[in-house]
Amino acid sequence: MKYVYLAHSEMSLRCLEGLMKESMAPLLVVINVTKEINFQFRNSMIELCRESGIEIINICGTCVDSEIPTLEKVEDLIPGISDYDFGLSVGFMKILPEEVFSAPRLGMINLHCGRLPQFRGRAPISRAIMEGETEVMITIHKIDQGVDSGDVIEEFAIPVGESDDVNSIYEKCCEASADAAEIAMRKLMSKDTAFRKQSPDIAPREKISESERRIYWDASARSIFNKIRAITFPYPGAAAIYEGNEFIVLSSEIPEFVNDDVDEPGMIIKTNQMNIQVATADGQIILKDLFRKGSLIKDCRTEFKEGGRFS
Repeated sequence: MKYVYLAHSEMSLRCLEGLMKESMAPLLVVINVTKEINFQFRNSMIELCRESGIEIINICGTCVDSEIPTLEKVEDLIPGISDYDFGLSVGFMKILPEEVFSAPRLGMINLHCGRLPQFRGRAPISRAIMEGETEVMITIHKIDQGVDSGDVIEEFAIPVGESDDVNSIYEKCCEASADAAEIAMRKLMSKDTAFRKQSPDIAPREKISESERRIYWDASARSIFNKIRAITFPYPGAAAIYEGNEFIVLSSEIPEFVNDDVDEPGMIIKTNQMNIQVATADGQIILKDLFRKGSLIKDCRTEFKEGGRFS
């Protein structure tokens, strides 16, 4: 099994470690690191490859990397991988042109943490949680000219529990990534593999917008709860507006019992030092870990008044 591994994330590092434990190491690892913010990932990947005797290349434009060979553009890979069986991409950030993904004998496959075609594109874990999915699907698919639109070779379900958020699900996906990739790689190499065509053909999702981050109080408590845990730190966080000020909410819970009174959605029912309880379209929700202008609200009673209302 001769393949190239394209990587650019913590998950790609964890997945590679898992594959190596199963004696399924690639011949070549390709990263795309041009900014210092990603140097920790770069250094960890270099160390792992050196310890294992794996060749590693950085595609970084005109950058100078004193530790490993560099290529200016992804097309420069073609001569070196044309005799490979396939390529595996895990979090790689560059768009691969057809001449690159079709260079290996069996083409290239990609690991995507979202059910396809439903969660093509950006932020698939966050979007699955926001939309109330009970599981996130690790999907391995063929790379084609579209965005996450190639035929599916393997699916691996990750359950979403009540206490999960985007970070815990990402961690679970990291843990399962090597198992999912190994199954897909073995299927790809077999002669009787059946791929699933994606249907319907829908547009890929975009980056989560400012409007999508906003908490709208005419929504259900469950919908608001899902939004908050889907985009909590280190993501931008769900935004609530009170008296013209934006507050970022990083966690919440749905109270087990609420009074029978019908309160106006967005009305503050109860405040204490660490949280506030707010009416929604169908009940109430407790907001916790609130921030304003980057600072944690240490006493919610100084910022919010019972009977006040979020807009």
